[in-house]
Amino acid sequence: NEEEMVAMATRLRELESQVGEFTRMLDDGEIMRVGKVRQVRIKCYGSFGRRLMLAPQQCTQEELKELVKNELEIKGGFWLRYKDADGDLLELISDAALRSAIADAITRKDRTVLLDVFTVLDKERGEAEEAQKQADRERQEMEDAEEARRKEEEEAVAAEEAAEEARRI
Repeated sequence: NEEEMVAMATRLRELESQVGEFTRMLDDGEIMRVGKVRQVRIKCYGSFGRRLMLAPQQCTQEELKELVKNELEIKGGFWLRYKDADGDLLELISDAALRSAIADAITRKDRTVLLDVFTVLDKERGEAEEAQKQADRERQEMEDAEEARRKEEEEAVAAEEAAEEARRI
């Protein structure tokens, strides 16, 4: 019957709308369950760029490090720092720190833990850049000292020539 067909079509549109809303919520991270395990969104930043992943909300710090290591294919050592509610970067060195990071994330609109991934390579690169800056500063100091010495020498020669000229007069 036509009335039933219209009712079914209306119900189908409602269901499609609900599925669309569910998909949007899942994409936006508003839904944080996969099966029976609560998930937390993890956004990793580092020299590699940015990556988004899900982690079990009750995972340990070591489990999270293993997940990050595998997801980012990190070969050497690395450290994790998280951005707290105040925007400060704090080292993620214990399960308590991870619980705090998750608690901070839950208070944010996007409900995402923001992780800074700092590798041994990043550390070495930073140290090399700092050593280069120090070498550049020292080179500039030497050039400045050489320039000052050259000016003093020119002034001494000019003074000697002026004294010689004064003696002749």
